[in-house]
Amino acid sequence: MNELNSEIVDLASDGFFYPTGSAMSSGHVEMYPMTAADEELLCSGNLLKRGLALPRLLSRILPPAIDIDTILQCDLETILLNARIMNYGSNGAIRCTCSDCEESFDADVSFGFRAIPFAFDGLQRGRNTLVFMLPKSKKSLLFRLPTWREYQSWKPLGWIEFAKRITLMVEGEENIDQFYERTMSGTDSKAFRDFYEKRTPGFITRWTSACPKCGNSTTINVGVTTDIFGIRPESKSIIHDEIFSLCYHSNGAFTQEVVYRMPVSLRGFYIKKLIDLKNDENNKTKRQEETVKAMSRTSPNSIQSKSLPTSGKH
Repeated sequence: MNELNSEIVDLASDGFFYPTGSAMSSGHVEMYPMTAADEELLCSGNLLKRGLALPRLLSRILPPAIDIDTILQCDLETILLNARIMNYGSNGAIRCTCSDCEESFDADVSFGFRAIPFAFDGLQRGRNTLVFMLPKSKKSLLFRLPTWREYQSWKPLGWIEFAKRITLMVEGEENIDQFYERTMSGTDSKAFRDFYEKRTPGFITRWTSACPKCGNSTTINVGVTTDIFGIRPESKSIIHDEIFSLCYHSNGAFTQEVVYRMPVSLRGFYIKKLIDLKNDENNKTKRQEETVKAMSRTSPNSIQSKSLPTSGKH
């Protein structure tokens, strides 16, 4: 970790739902820049498959005092989006499929998503408890925000199973499972889902892009996962090509160890500067060569040689 280049970012939850004394309860978190070592975590298909890449990344870019298992899903999104912007900039591309012609294409996206407006009025700081009034049954439903590990485990189960697990209490109901399976109306279920997805802390990640094949607009929900970094197993060779190029073309100014531990954004900056310098040198050499050629065509010796008679008998 490189504390000299760290940044402080505000959490989507404002730290409101963490117990007093938690390192996350302040409402902000210090983040360290990523390095090539961190990028290699995201290149490992084995670690990704086992679900180990993300927790290892979090433990490297966050202070040791933070218990990563307690981080809420909305705050994980805060951390990943800011890590993306800190290290690679806000603009990138994601793979999507056109809803009309089903053509797959890369859509340009800005990861500077707006936060969902949320009112903390009436809630108690330090308690992860939120209230929603079901519009049809008029029952109060108490629920909590999931941690990122819970979200990853429960979200694939579908909305009903996910809702069961985050629900703490339903007014007048003793059995939550039975309420969701037998009693809850479709209207109340949809209303609660809309509230959870669109009005609890998080980010508005919908993005509209035009399909290059049919021209129609496609709206997608950008998943805030490690995919937003654009790093895949095949990226490893590209990363080490950059490290080698920077070390080689800097004429010893950078060593492999230094570049390997260098913040990604700085590595990109130095590589760009080297490319710019090489381009300037090449352009300067090219201009000099063109000047020499031009002078040779118009020099007095060249003109005189053209006016001299050729040898031979007349």
